[in-house]
Amino acid sequence: MNSTERDDLYIALNNLLEDEFEEFKWRLKSIHYNGKENIPTALLEKAKRPEIVDFLIRYYEEDAVDVCINVLQKSNLNDIAKNLQEVEQKVADVDAHQLISDYRNDIKRRIEKMKDPNAVPGEYVLLNQRYSKLIILDYHRSEDEKEDEILAMGRKHLEIISKRAKSSTSIETLFNPDKHGSIPQVVVLQGAAGIGKTMMAKKIMFDWASQQLYQDRFDYVFYISCREMNLHAETEKSSIEEIISKQWPKCYAVKNFIQNIRKNEEKILFIIDGFDEFGYSFDHPESYFCTKTWKKEPVRILLSSLFQKKLLPKSSLIITTRPTALEKLHRYLEYPRHCEILGFSTKEREEYFYNFFKNKDQAIQAFRLVEQNDTLFTMCVIPLVSWIICTVMEQEMERGKDLQKTPCTLTAIYIRYFSSLLQFHLKESKQDVKSYVKGLCSLAAEGIWNQKTLFLEEDVKEHILDQGVPLTLFLNQNLFKRDIDCIQIYSFIHLSFQEFFAAMFYVLEEGDEQHSQNWNKNLQTLLERHKSFKPNFAVGLHFLFGFLNEDKRMTRLKQKFGWQISPKNKEFLLDCVKNNF
Repeated sequence: MNSTERDDLYIALNNLLEDEFEEFKWRLKSIHYNGKENIPTALLEKAKRPEIVDFLIRYYEEDAVDVCINVLQKSNLNDIAKNLQEVEQKVADVDAHQLISDYRNDIKRRIEKMKDPNAVPGEYVLLNQRYSKLIILDYHRSEDEKEDEILAMGRKHLEIISKRAKSSTSIETLFNPDKHGSIPQVVVLQGAAGIGKTMMAKKIMFDWASQQLYQDRFDYVFYISCREMNLHAETEKSSIEEIISKQWPKCYAVKNFIQNIRKNEEKILFIIDGFDEFGYSFDHPESYFCTKTWKKEPVRILLSSLFQKKLLPKSSLIITTRPTALEKLHRYLEYPRHCEILGFSTKEREEYFYNFFKNKDQAIQAFRLVEQNDTLFTMCVIPLVSWIICTVMEQEMERGKDLQKTPCTLTAIYIRYFSSLLQFHLKESKQDVKSYVKGLCSLAAEGIWNQKTLFLEEDVKEHILDQGVPLTLFLNQNLFKRDIDCIQIYSFIHLSFQEFFAAMFYVLEEGDEQHSQNWNKNLQTLLERHKSFKPNFAVGLHFLFGFLNEDKRMTRLKQKFGWQISPKNKEFLLDCVKNNF
């Protein structure tokens, strides 16, 4: 109880006539409020106004003002009760405004700094120095458009991405009315691994906290990481209020503040990041819902109830996910706005390099080198690839090496990208990961051999038997219309990734298995047939021979996952180099 509330209570009681004050004390004797003990009659009988204020505070604590208003209303002293309510509301509004301001500042403090994947203790970068605008499409592309995008390289890829960038939406317009004039309550942001979904989610939080985004639409924005939610046991129960209070411990400091949030639920935005990473089953919509913000339920029930608009039904959601979880997610959603994150435009790729390097000359040198390599520049559309390339080049520069003489190789970059995704996103056993990658490699090789870049679900299942491992770590999942049906189609993020895995298929040793009689695994047959599908494996050949020069990185892969280049295949490739294949 602060001094302002004490003063407000005294002013209210001082406005009572003597007979009104006596009636107030008489009714106060029998008031029942939240199970709290009444003020003893003996204390009330001869008490003066200042003493009554002290008793109210001593016995009813933070509820003292509410009790006073309640008794005034029962005494039919409605004008005085109303005045006290209005005064307290003004105080509460000031406190709430300060509380929200403190919350915004806390968000900015927590989010403005971020760690790179290779950061040493105490090292950080600023979010705004790492974030560059991403292309966001709010329409579905055709099957042909998707295939063109996968196959394109260099100038052709730039033309396609430039066209996409012109029709890109932005985070500022995610909740704008659609073509029918309807304002979405739920926005789904899908994108491949490493495309920047989590960083975009945090950028939205940061910009809201900085009062640069959604100021007229949302008063409260809360971030829920599905990866962190996995720390809760499946049977462990929580409430949405507890989830909010963990982010915002001070929200209980202002009286009735949570109740005020509930009353203005249309002003709440939840950002639910990484739905595909949520560890509990969402295979079937729940028949049981949670409708109360204070009620404790398993996290799965809480999220399901949020998605299906049973809990805080007027609130809004932004949900990020990889494509593989879309079908499961959409079982819970009604008419969401669906957007796809494509990555960097040409302009944003350049901006990323300039933001990454502290030295402008280094940024210019690094960007020009990458621009000259069609494959690397094409794959810089993916923020994680851009980060890996910049990191490798920065390390080379710090060692005093001339990038023109010792450029980072295409194979080295792809191995790093491949390793980083396995390290940060897969928690399965070494054997499960090995089996998963083996399946990816055989799928990629079959596609290259048959000049195929889009795969049906049965194709994927034929090669990747363990569907428990997340498919979209390296595969995109797309929904296309065919006649009167919609079908699931898979593809590698880009043709160059398909070629990378196909090359791995041909050179990696697989224990005691013998492949000399299998044309699918015979390098000589592959190279002899190279001319017949050269456009579909030009970069793949680069990878085949590139693996020979990446002994250190291949050794790390062997240590981590038990993979190594077959000595027989290595010898064969070296002979090819000597004979100028």
